[in-house]
Amino acid sequence: MNRFLASIATSLLLDAGCAPAAEKFPSISDLNAHREDHDGERMTLRGYLVLGEEQQYIVSDPKSYTLWSRESNCLSLLNADIAIEDEKRFNGKLVEVMGVFRKSLKGIITLSACGDSAIDIGSDPGKNIVILDQHRG
Repeated sequence: MNRFLASIATSLLLDAGCAPAAEKFPSISDLNAHREDHDGERMTLRGYLVLGEEQQYIVSDPKSYTLWSRESNCLSLLNADIAIEDEKRFNGKLVEVMGVFRKSLKGIITLSACGDSAIDIGSDPGKNIVILDQHRG
């Protein structure tokens, strides 16, 4: 009887939303497709860094990503200078990037964009890029 009551109580708690929710990250392609809805929003993204000459991106799939498309799975990085200085450490790594979503790069001169929208990492990119897979690459 006690086991039965405990399972009912657990079930009710889960149905009521008392269980901890799994952390969900915005999809890069969804952000690009609905960029007006997220402009200026502070967020954390999960993806892979693509860094190199004229490349500063976060992508959802490092083997297949599209550039300059409304539903692109690639997002330009702004203020990512520390990541660029240490390219070998960051390039190709699965990361979490914290910053402010920008729907447009209008008025910003950059040769390293993959599209018109970006995540602005701000003045301290060293704290706003976290490598999740230390052994990859």
